[in-house]
Amino acid sequence: MAERSKRQKGSNATARGSSSQHQLVDEFFTSEAQRQNYLAKFANRTVASSKYVDVAFFENELEKNPEQFGIFPLLKRAGLYKLLKNKKNWTLKIVRIFYANMKWDDVDYCIVSEIKGKEVKIGQHFFAQLLGCEASGNMFGDHQSTLSKVDGYDAQIVLKSLLAKPPEYVMDTTNLSASKFAFQNRLLHYIVQDYKFNLPYFIIEKMTRCSKTTSLSPSYASLISWILEKNGINPLTNEVESPSTIDGNSLNNMRFTFEHGRWIEKPLTKAQSKIVERERAQEREEAAQREREAAAAAAGGDGSSSHPPPHGANNSEVLGVIGHLQRTVDEGFGQVNNRLDDFLA
Repeated sequence: MAERSKRQKGSNATARGSSSQHQLVDEFFTSEAQRQNYLAKFANRTVASSKYVDVAFFENELEKNPEQFGIFPLLKRAGLYKLLKNKKNWTLKIVRIFYANMKWDDVDYCIVSEIKGKEVKIGQHFFAQLLGCEASGNMFGDHQSTLSKVDGYDAQIVLKSLLAKPPEYVMDTTNLSASKFAFQNRLLHYIVQDYKFNLPYFIIEKMTRCSKTTSLSPSYASLISWILEKNGINPLTNEVESPSTIDGNSLNNMRFTFEHGRWIEKPLTKAQSKIVERERAQEREEAAQREREAAAAAAGGDGSSSHPPPHGANNSEVLGVIGHLQRTVDEGFGQVNNRLDDFLA
């Protein structure tokens, strides 16, 4: 009952105070200490670029090629559509300040931030209402130590959902287990197996880690703009950034061409092969970083998030997962398999 009471207290996002009640420092901060924290730790942080999905395009392709685009009904069933379609503009400084001022509220069991003298409290149920999903299901974060094994894993199901190829080109992967997949593919495993997971918890976990781990790029820029708008706070300044689109052009950029009613992969050029290898090297480094964070968490260090979510198993934001999906389709299963070998090495 105590846990339920805590979660209910943190169910809604509320903005307290107003800029008229405070003597703001540099327009955005309520104290010089707050401003100095931002300048020292967040002012130069790279913010992860947001993306949104042209859902109408992929739904149209789904009608023509259900085998190639069968993952999209699963994304909708997982409660991801509103998040994927969000194309709010954002401002780098506002996003950085949001993370610089973020704290964890142990009483209301939510994250708290402050912009322009207004406090914003965001709990799981607020995200559930905003995104049209549920604040329930399996709970996990985006680092390896929080993931639990899932019974009945079938890697072929996942890979057939990822690859825009005829089924006969998909290699036999029955010897792979869910525990051997990197995080992004594990999340896709939950989605394609229709295994319910708690999206609001995932977002809160990732946001908290971004605020505490300097090696992570602050994520969910478009989502933060949406949150601030819902709380009566203008999320933009004169320097506005816009999300990029995942659409038909993305498929073309991923070396796919539409022929004879299907999307067919084109072979890599030498230049493209070098780009793919750089991406694989980056993913290996990210995997190594996740392992370092897991080791630090086990040792009681600062490598994992500071808030405690004690119950249950634990975007790149979720849109980052879709970005990873693009790369997975781009490289083909053979390169996915190599990447898994690198991850397990």
